[in-house]
Amino acid sequence: MNNLKLKPDLVQSLDRLNFYSFSLLSNENLNNDERLSLFSKANTFVTSLFNNSKINFTENKSALHFVPRFYCDKDKSSKYVNIFSDLDNMFKTADYINSTKYSNITDIIHLGSGGSNLGPKLIYNSFSHLSNGPNVHFISNLDPLSLNKKILKLNPTNTLVICVSKSFSTYETQQNLKKIRAWFLKSRSEELFYKNLFFITSFPEKAIKYGLSSSNIIKLDKSIGGRFSIWSSSNLVNTIIFGKEFFTNFLNGGKSIDDLIVNNFEKSLPYILALKSFYFRKYHSVNNHIVIPYSDQLSLLPSYLQQLVMESNGKSVNSFNENISNSPCSFIFGEVGTDAQHSFFQALHQSTLSFTADLICFSHNLNSEFCIFDDYDKNNSRDLQNFAISQYFAFKNGSDKSIENVHQHVKGNKPVDLFMFNTLNEYTLGQLLCIYEYKTLFEASFSDINPFDQYGVELGKQIFKKL
Repeated sequence: MNNLKLKPDLVQSLDRLNFYSFSLLSNENLNNDERLSLFSKANTFVTSLFNNSKINFTENKSALHFVPRFYCDKDKSSKYVNIFSDLDNMFKTADYINSTKYSNITDIIHLGSGGSNLGPKLIYNSFSHLSNGPNVHFISNLDPLSLNKKILKLNPTNTLVICVSKSFSTYETQQNLKKIRAWFLKSRSEELFYKNLFFITSFPEKAIKYGLSSSNIIKLDKSIGGRFSIWSSSNLVNTIIFGKEFFTNFLNGGKSIDDLIVNNFEKSLPYILALKSFYFRKYHSVNNHIVIPYSDQLSLLPSYLQQLVMESNGKSVNSFNENISNSPCSFIFGEVGTDAQHSFFQALHQSTLSFTADLICFSHNLNSEFCIFDDYDKNNSRDLQNFAISQYFAFKNGSDKSIENVHQHVKGNKPVDLFMFNTLNEYTLGQLLCIYEYKTLFEASFSDINPFDQYGVELGKQIFKKL
């Protein structure tokens, strides 16, 4: 990688974010024909996405996951009335649940698999310390202990159940729902079970057939894929806990990145990051990408990004039915800093592993109301940021060149980037997730693949049914 022509460290300064990199590409790293080809593919993709084209070509569907982010944009309301109506229904339902009708609720069980779990769980986990509402329990696994150990401590009378299943047929979700129903009926009435159950699905008719009243059903538009549904009506649980203003702030954070894409995607941070990933995979065979958030609130971010990137771009055949040689997908791995520094950073600094990485930190890590130990907490918050900065320079520069002991030598020149936000809130989380989302989609466009299907996942399900 020594032949790279590198740019200065500060690359972009966005609303509430400074982005630093010494390893982004200069124009000389891609020849003119390739650069123009990638731009053309990305431009076609973005145009098709925003024009409601059936960009999910293997399933003959549009991909409208971005639409909820324009909820506060009245110019879009008539064009996407159904999706905005689903959001309105979610907000209305949350208000209804928070009314005196459900004032006895102390716990919420959220059932869902994949994106129906990872998105809502990431948001809740990031801001659960701000909650004054019921305790929330996310259940996605079929392992009996996952649900059973929670139920043993709960009272069905005081428990609300939110089930998110786009198809209404996800096996793990249905099995856990059967157990919860049996738990209710063992000591309570069927009427209470249906009163305390809310369902988010693309097939409300199936929910009605199951026994639910329409007031307990929220529709999720079929054009919103599961791993992209974090912006959608599937977030009833977080709207209940944090409120409408919180969720619309989250959407607006994402929309701030949409605006960058609409105005000039070629200069946008997601496009720049996608070009970097493409280049390092194709020309340096770097297929590992490490994500290190220096905030315990973002402990689930690597898991969320694993699904977003690897389920979307884990493909080997393009839209022309041709095999592709350069993978459009990196293997995503990560852990919270500083914990990661005491586990796998040794390999990152001194082994022969090849990788790109993102370090994510915040100038202010702690809300004032949670600052219990005053100067200790403020110092620790500052330390987190400084650790991220320190590691950035360690990856960049390596060890002091005067060190003669070869076992102590760290080469440096690792392609690591630094995201420095002013603070972590719902708006900046929306920004961060939308940056990664567009980066993923741009990478898909470069290889002419469909990032919206997941037939590899479906194969295992089909085999399971035969066992």
